[in-house]
Amino acid sequence: MKSFKAAKKSKLMNILVFDAGVFEWSVAHPDYSVLLGKSPMDPNDIISKNKLKEHIVPLKEFESKIKGSVLIDVRAQNERRGNGLFLLADKSVPLDNKKKLERYLNKALTTDKTLLAYDNSGKEVRWLQYYLEEKGIKDYYFMQGGAKYYTYDQ
Repeated sequence: MKSFKAAKKSKLMNILVFDAGVFEWSVAHPDYSVLLGKSPMDPNDIISKNKLKEHIVPLKEFESKIKGSVLIDVRAQNERRGNGLFLLADKSVPLDNKKKLERYLNKALTTDKTLLAYDNSGKEVRWLQYYLEEKGIKDYYFMQGGAKYYTYDQ
């Protein structure tokens, strides 16, 4: 709330927040929130944590789904630091690159392939889930814990 009040006071516009706590804040303050372009937002449009959990899989299961899927790494370039985690199987598609994101989501839709996505910590994919649901993509999974929990020992 402190950050919101400071932004409002300074008359900042088009503020985007990619933080896990924003969902709870939005439910508590729907009049000050925008979700999927709607403000005030309807708290019923928040995707439940249970629905998110249905699409989060542990590393071994995630890896078993890679063949024949569309695999995207949605980390920002500064989080990626070079190659992806899956030896050229994944494509770098940062969440803020809507054109590139759209291209790979359409590829998953038109080829009827499973979409796999991972981020840095397992938190940004919750934002991606809104976009996937809005586009009608149902066959998708996120890697549990994101890239920072990925090791070859698991």
